[in-house]
Amino acid sequence: KRFYLLQLLLSSYFKLKSTKVTYKIIIFIFYSFFVRYLNILK
Repeated sequence: KRFYLLQLLLSSYFKLKSTKVTYKIIIFIFYSFFVRYLNILK
């Protein structure tokens, strides 16, 4: 499931690469997801 999520994020990233604002939003969402996931692992 995690691999699927990563693939989804990559595909959306490549689709929205033209707009920098959307890129920053995706990075922010991905970062918050990643931090939350690491906290769950602890």
